[in-house]
Amino acid sequence: MFGMTSNNGSAKIKRIQAKILRMRIARRSITYLVKTLVAIVLVAMLCLLSFIMCMRLSNAYILVNEGMSLRAECILLDGEILDLTTYFTEDCILNDSALSVTTYQGYTISDYDYRLDISNIAVWPWNSTITLDVIEECRSIAGTPNVDTASPSIPSWTPMKYEITLSQIDSRWYISSLRVLEIDPDIPTVNTPDPNLTPMPAVTATPIASSTPVAEATP
Repeated sequence: MFGMTSNNGSAKIKRIQAKILRMRIARRSITYLVKTLVAIVLVAMLCLLSFIMCMRLSNAYILVNEGMSLRAECILLDGEILDLTTYFTEDCILNDSALSVTTYQGYTISDYDYRLDISNIAVWPWNSTITLDVIEECRSIAGTPNVDTASPSIPSWTPMKYEITLSQIDSRWYISSLRVLEIDPDIPTVNTPDPNLTPMPAVTATPIASSTPVAEATP
């Protein structure tokens, strides 16, 4: 009788231990699955945020380059300011004093070298604005003065450094602000090698076999 009770107790303990083991395995499995799902969700979110940031960064580069180039065209070639509404907000156009300057209206501009240097971009997926710094310069302007123009020389373009703000309006991005940070900033020049000063490669003399017999040393 006592032996049967002991066996039943041992079997019950084993069943309890097996149940506890199964619960531990199930809990570890659930924990592993939850951690894996959380990791997958985090990676997917990071990929999505990176994709959105890359898209906004690309759009910002295109918008600023095309918009500022069209703005320079309006200033130099007296282009249609209405075309700027594709890239700029109306308030930004109205507050842009450079568009009202008549410096180049007395000249017929045939060619110019307009350049932009973009830096310090602040773009985040959860913001509806993008800020960046831009240095604009026009290294050369070619053209002829009009008949009634007193000065024959074309005025040079003053380089400017702007802080540009882009705003998302109705699912589209526009340049909403041009704030002058510096007038005539220091622009690093990239030196191009002068071909006249480039050292020529050294010529190695080719050994020529001598026709004079060489005397052999005698011991």
